[in-house]
Amino acid sequence: NILLNTDPKFKDPEENNYELDTLSAAKDKGDIAVVNQLPVISSDLKGNNRMIGPAPDPGAYEREQ
Repeated sequence: NILLNTDPKFKDPEENNYELDTLSAAKDKGDIAVVNQLPVISSDLKGNNRMIGPAPDPGAYEREQ
């Protein structure tokens, strides 16, 4: 699931906010098998569960619904 030449639509990268916007093409593109194998990454940097929604979001933050 590689997204090449696609704007990830971060909320505010100029202010170092790399959370995914609601219109992000990266939303739910993470690999659920990786989350299941590595429970230590079952939450993001803010402590949000990676399993919000149909699949995890790639990157440091899980987009909150």
